[in-house]
Amino acid sequence: MKKYFILIVIILITMSGCQQEVNLDKELSEKVKTFEENDFLFGSLDITYEEFQHATKDIISDSFNYIDQKVIYSVIGGGVENVEVKGIDLKGLSKEEFENHKLKINELMDSSLEYDKITMKISPAYDTKSDYDSQKFVYSQTIRQRDEESNPSKENNLYIVNKRYTFEKQENTWKIIKIRSHPFWYSDDLLRDDDSKEEFFSKIKFGSTEEVVEYILSFTLKEGK
Repeated sequence: MKKYFILIVIILITMSGCQQEVNLDKELSEKVKTFEENDFLFGSLDITYEEFQHATKDIISDSFNYIDQKVIYSVIGGGVENVEVKGIDLKGLSKEEFENHKLKINELMDSSLEYDKITMKISPAYDTKSDYDSQKFVYSQTIRQRDEESNPSKENNLYIVNKRYTFEKQENTWKIIKIRSHPFWYSDDLLRDDDSKEEFFSKIKFGSTEEVVEYILSFTLKEGK
């Protein structure tokens, strides 16, 4: 009887550990989703600096100066003084000042980008393979492609960004302390051995030394027009 009791306890402990892992995977992947959605909105100035800060206050560590250093837009050449506007430059602006920056972005943006569709995939939490038990990795893959109906050439030329987010547990809250990005271009010319486009993407690694990761959350960040 004692053996059966011990076995039941072991099973319950194992099940509890698995459930905690599933819960952590969901928590961190959802945090990355919220971060990326708000980062996209701020990048196009559809939300203010303060709105971004409020939406991500429980996601980004105070020690990670991400949004302040994010380049929102830049003007180089054209007979005018070079200008680089970062996130911190948009802090505390009046509504009129903020709208002026948004108008500038609309002037600079390639109108054809409006037709791009942006999708994202996010991984579960991975161990960092370091001595820090309080840290985890989460990966994402962003694919920017022209909507098929508005792409007469039907060419698959895609812009892909793989990211790795380092989370750290700070006062019982998991927060992002670092983000690394690996951008690259894709075209059908890269396909080999009769791979489909989806198979090609599934083999893409974050970096040259990283293992292929799985994804548990997929969503559309922006619909194509």
